[in-house]
Amino acid sequence: MSASKSGPVRRNARSYGQSPGGLVQPHSAPGEGEGSEKSDVARRAILDATVACFAEHGWSGTNMSVIARRSRMTRGRIQYYFPTLDDLLRAAIDHLLAEWRRRYFSLISQASGPSARIEAGVNALWEVTQDPLHVAKQELEATARTNPELRVLLEQFGVENDEASVAAAKRMYPELAAYGDAAFRRARDFTMVFMEGLAIFRFSSAGSARQRELIEMLTEVIITYWKTHGVEVLEERPSVERLPVRDTAAVLDEERRIQALSLIKQAADLLSPQ
Repeated sequence: MSASKSGPVRRNARSYGQSPGGLVQPHSAPGEGEGSEKSDVARRAILDATVACFAEHGWSGTNMSVIARRSRMTRGRIQYYFPTLDDLLRAAIDHLLAEWRRRYFSLISQASGPSARIEAGVNALWEVTQDPLHVAKQELEATARTNPELRVLLEQFGVENDEASVAAAKRMYPELAAYGDAAFRRARDFTMVFMEGLAIFRFSSAGSARQRELIEMLTEVIITYWKTHGVEVLEERPSVERLPVRDTAAVLDEERRIQALSLIKQAADLLSPQ
């Protein structure tokens, strides 16, 4: 892998991973031995900055110079922790996926009971898709379509990430995991694919209200799916905090509503036991 990469047109990103303060001094600073707290903080700052560069500059524009500017560290210090750009980019991909998992599961860890966790999980997934972390993830996935080397890397990290995500989800939803790996993965994969599509779909008007409507329907589909598997604890839908909708006055027009309901019904049929 080299720094001469190609990628799509860049989108603006928020200030994820940007460190305060001035340039950090070279790596000879005391107390930064391998495994020390100061070393861990520095490594994380570098990885956060690299992920931010993925979101802002894309795969092709992320190099040691822009990472140094973003992290406000010297290139020498960065190379103390990550000797080559390849080392850093690989570590940053792994860090991105791990941080995405951490943020998602931390958002739903306080919900009590399977029904509450399903609804909180859908809301949390939508929230994470609006995060700069997800922008960075989308940039890598888009570039990987035409970059075989990056595609191989994402596939390698993706296998490990998928297993870690499924394991964490099973710990979060033990009542649902008890119904078998195939049923659990089908519901998880459907939810992820649906939300990914919703995140990139561009509505012509009243977008936030329509997105909220579809998120509500997704929750109903997932609950219905698990009811078909006999999960009785999901009979009563809990009352949980809804994500805010900025355009509360907007309502789906009848034609669009019928189309959306038809698509969700088709999805629900696909999820139903054969």
